[in-house]
Amino acid sequence: MRTIDGREYLFETPLRADFVFLKGHLGDRLGNLMYRGTMRNFNMVMATAGEVVIAEVDRMVEVGGIPPEQVHTPGIFVDHVVEVDRHPKLLEVPKEGA
Repeated sequence: MRTIDGREYLFETPLRADFVFLKGHLGDRLGNLMYRGTMRNFNMVMATAGEVVIAEVDRMVEVGGIPPEQVHTPGIFVDHVVEVDRHPKLLEVPKEGA
């Protein structure tokens, strides 16, 4: 509990994780990441909460291949980057009756 301006507030310590696994759209070998769509919901925040941060990206690009204004997570927060090809049927919509 802390009192600020005569009012009491309850403070909790932040959550920490031993390992954090992120999913990114683009990444470079320095760990800079760019997300797209719903990848932006929690990945940026969780990158700061882990002791070891591992990012899986759709595509690796050269350093400087992500424009600076589109780097959503700077490489200082990322320890490892792995490029993983998406399965071609992963995003298919199931047909009716199948």
